[in-house]
Amino acid sequence: KFQGRMTQGELAPVDGAKRMPKIIGISGPTRAGKTTLSYGIARTLCPGGDRHMPRCHNRDRVERFLNFAAGSAVNGYCVSIIGQDSYYKTGSPVTTWDDHEAIDHQHVLEALEAELSEPVADLIVFEGFKAFWCPKIVAKLDILIWIRVKEETSKARRMRSNRKVTEEIFEEMWKWHVDYEGQLYQIFQKDKRIVILTGEDAKEKVLEEALYHLKERKIVDSNILTARERSRSRRRKEANGQSATQELACANPSCWFRTSPDEADGGYCCKKCHWRHVSGFKSGKNHDKVCGKCPVAKDTPRATARTPTDPYPVEEEKAEVAAVPQAV
Repeated sequence: KFQGRMTQGELAPVDGAKRMPKIIGISGPTRAGKTTLSYGIARTLCPGGDRHMPRCHNRDRVERFLNFAAGSAVNGYCVSIIGQDSYYKTGSPVTTWDDHEAIDHQHVLEALEAELSEPVADLIVFEGFKAFWCPKIVAKLDILIWIRVKEETSKARRMRSNRKVTEEIFEEMWKWHVDYEGQLYQIFQKDKRIVILTGEDAKEKVLEEALYHLKERKIVDSNILTARERSRSRRRKEANGQSATQELACANPSCWFRTSPDEADGGYCCKKCHWRHVSGFKSGKNHDKVCGKCPVAKDTPRATARTPTDPYPVEEEKAEVAAVPQAV
């Protein structure tokens, strides 16, 4: 599909044909999971060997993911991510960053048009808390993904990840969000491109549902996505030393990862998941660094719960959570 390697952010199609990439728009309130979903899509389509691409034509706010899978039918698949948070106006008199006037929508539009004009990206992901505000930008989107979360969820996540956000500051932020959501009434009611996801769900489930809609609406070629999913699943099985016949879900009822191949983990995906299950502790990350994080189907039978041979170091975790604010 491509010849040679990228130099200064440029790719040259072998046949010189110009490709028209699809554009995914993702929006929702603060800490709904917009950026997490954007990177999840990029890394699903460009797994393993994905890299952050060199900056292109001075557009240092556009990130590119590329996978040169030698021998693959989808060699050189490229995903560009444009994050609206990188397009705040400089020297703006606006008193709050959550006002739509604080965003340089024209600059965003120019970045999207530049990505469309070049035969580089196969897919463009545009995400932001006011991503659907500008009609000219919305007109270019092939699918609009809205991630909805409750006010209390957004507040808890925001204040946990940034201690400078007070109750008063968040109330102001949420007021701007409600105003923005109200402006999108026509989109929610009549635009057939809209897809609404629940940000209350685990990020793995949100990604799974988003990929389903992308495939169903032909935003992403089903052959590409299927090949990537199979490759990803195979690598995870190899990494965990598991065969296809070993399929048990973690003993934690709220976890949908495969159980660890190490019997010392007591039927859980990792020791930290066991600790969170029995203690009810909610802060910090859900799993430890050695967790395989291999998703399983919802009807997969669960492993029998047992206490790990060497339980998770509780005091170490509590000290870490107390010292550093953890994002959900």
